[in-house]
Order: sequence, then C-alpha cells, then structure tokens
Amino acid sequence: MEFIRLEGLSLKKQILNNIKKEVTENKYDIKLVTIQVGDNPASSIYIKNKISSCIYAGVKTLSLKFEEDTKESVIISKIQDLNNDKSVNGIMVQLPLPAHLNRNNIINAISESKDVDGITDTNLGKLVQGGNGFIPCTPKGIIRLLQHHNINFKPQSKVVIVGTSIIVGLPLSIMFKNMQLTVTTCNIFTTDIEKHIKTADLLVSAIGKRDVIKTEWLTKKQYVIDIGINRYNNKVVGDINFELAKKVVKGLTPTPGGAGPVTVACLVENTYLAFIRQNKLD
Repeated sequence: MEFIRLEGLSLKKQILNNIKKEVTENKYDIKLVTIQVGDNPASSIYIKNKISSCIYAGVKTLSLKFEEDTKESVIISKIQDLNNDKSVNGIMVQLPLPAHLNRNNIINAISESKDVDGITDTNLGKLVQGGNGFIPCTPKGIIRLLQHHNINFKPQSKVVIVGTSIIVGLPLSIMFKNMQLTVTTCNIFTTDIEKHIKTADLLVSAIGKRDVIKTEWLTKKQYVIDIGINRYNNKVVGDINFELAKKVVKGLTPTPGGAGPVTVACLVENTYLAFIRQNKLD
C-alpha cells in the first residue's frame, strides 16, 4: 500500500473558505479575542497564525497582551468584561500561562458559550456526555484530518495516544471512545511504552520532544498523527523522524503542515459556530 502524507493545508483552506463564504454572503459580524500573557515567542507565532486565518475567513480579531507579572484577578476581570460584551463571540487564552497563574481559574472564567477552545470544565463535561459543546480544536482537527484522507477505523481498531493533556490527549481519547474504538493513553509513567505503541492501528503523539517515538517502535499497519512541535537546527520538527517513519507506516502527518493548520481552522470554525449559536441562527 502506498504511503499517505497526511497533510492538513488543503483541509484548512477548505474549512476557511466555507466560513468565508457564509460570512461574506450573510454579512456576519464575528469577533474573536485572543489573550496572551508574557512574551513566549512560540505563543506569539501561534497567535499570529490564528489571527491571519481569522482575517482570511472574514472574522474580526482583537489581540490582548498582558505583562508576564500581571495578577490573575486582572486577567479574570477582563475575561468577565468580554463575556458581557455582545460584540465578542469567542475568547481564547493562549497557553501555556506563566507559573504564578492558575490555568483552571482563568480558563473557567470564560463563558461556555464563548469558549471556542473547548477546554472549560463545562465544555469538556459536555464532550464526555456527548452534549452539544465546543470540541477542543486539536482533537477536532485530528478527527477531521483522518476523515479528509478517507481513513476509517473499525470498532475493534486500537488507538494509542501518547500524552494526556486536557487540550489534546484527554479529550481526544474521549472522542475515540465515543467512536467505539479501543483507546490506550500513555504518559511519562507508562512502563514498556514501546509495547503499547506496537499494538496501535492509529498512533497519536502529543509530547513535544524530538524523536521521542523511535522508528523501530512503529509498524506497517499504522497511521500516525504527530502533533509535537519542536525547534531543531532552525527547523520545526515533530516527535517522530518523518523521513525514517514514512518508510514504515501507512500514513503520517508532516511537521509542519499536518494537524497544526487544521487546529487553527477549527478555532476559526468554533468562533463561527459560537456566533451562530449566540444569535440562534442554527
């Protein structure tokens, strides 16, 4: 079977073009507010990419940046103001936050109707129960990416997810379980991780450490989603050595250009959906 490069750029363009069409034809006035605390260079790049995608799709943006030492109460107060501002449809806090801030307190200050990242307790709870909340952008993007490349799994198929964050690993495991797949999640304490990886029909690596998944652990039956982001020799690379792994597995996401672009598109899509729901247009 020929190797499939699971690129996400064409899907990103498709999603954004669909939103752009709706926004233009209906003259929708949609706004996303992004919040950044500190000067993390990677966070600045991520926000820039999100803003450019919004602009392309016709979604307005406002980028708020706070100093590294800003008090938690100040940020929460601003979020509450945005919750009450009817011109704002989506609110996104760029992670990670500085160590002195409580991430849960800040994230959960966002109204569930404007939580376009889908990571408040309420929206994650709805995901568990199969409710109509906002789905976290990276997990949503991964599912969409697999569908885009016509990759389907049977109920007996096994998924192995390496990484258990509330942004990716945990919600993605719930989504796959809701699809009746068998899911194993691995973390830094998992013993014999190689053994688990070799059993996977679909492997998702969400660690952020270069070459942490060894090529010899992979098998010919696998599709692999690599969402790790690392900088090495002035290049962006994933958790897995793409050039080596593509000689083994059925399909693999490139880094950059794999799940990342679709994640950004899903954020814009969630903002569009927030506008639709808030205005009872669905």
